[in-house]
Amino acid sequence: MNTPFDDHISTDTAELYWNDKPSSDGKDPVRIHLLWGDGVKILEPGVDRTKVRSRGRDRVGWVKNESLGGKSLMEFYYIDVGQGDGLLIKTPDFQHILIDGGWPRTSQDAGKNAADFVDWKFFHDYAVDQIELEAMICSHNDQDHYGGLWDLLNPEQVEDLDTKGVRVKNFYHAGLGWWKKGSKKWLGEYHPKTGETFFTPLMGDRNAIIAALGNNEPRLAGEWAQFFQRVVESKWKNNQPTTIQRLSHVDETN
Repeated sequence: MNTPFDDHISTDTAELYWNDKPSSDGKDPVRIHLLWGDGVKILEPGVDRTKVRSRGRDRVGWVKNESLGGKSLMEFYYIDVGQGDGLLIKTPDFQHILIDGGWPRTSQDAGKNAADFVDWKFFHDYAVDQIELEAMICSHNDQDHYGGLWDLLNPEQVEDLDTKGVRVKNFYHAGLGWWKKGSKKWLGEYHPKTGETFFTPLMGDRNAIIAALGNNEPRLAGEWAQFFQRVVESKWKNNQPTTIQRLSHVDETN
């Protein structure tokens, strides 16, 4: 995604003033305080202050020119999802990585999870209409980690989002999954290797996931299968299918 900002704050803090200069009685009301690295959209350059929009679709004000000229920073947002994890990373070149998302909304006391934070971040804070994630990472197959990711990809949840859509370039998973065994689900068989025991089978790339969603054994089970159905339906720019890969310390190309 191209950055929606023209400039960034270069000082530790910067006032976003209501006016382009103090009033005749010396009053100079401040709307909010901006922080080092905050992005701004330039609306009207001025001699001493520049009119900008920052940290909100309708949050417009004037900032001192000496506070501009900064750089985009690496940012980490640890999302309160109750039990589980949720982390959004913004890189200096405005790429975004989402790691886990907490329980689904239906299991959250507040009815909110990482999907809602990411939606707020893009629509309200960045003032853009489309969520674009360079990478979505599901650390493992517990629902308090993948539930919020599922909500973000689920078209049935679209009414709960302000953005118009979600694009995901790459999806990464850990390989371990829930497999169907009769009327139950399980993690698969153990197999020994080099003196240790490992779960198999492991989930793989897009084609392997599509096969595991079919009618042949082994196949994915329950809500885990429903989640991955949304993953394989997800798209990137120009309607390109999202790349799906298993995270591994082994180079599987050799």
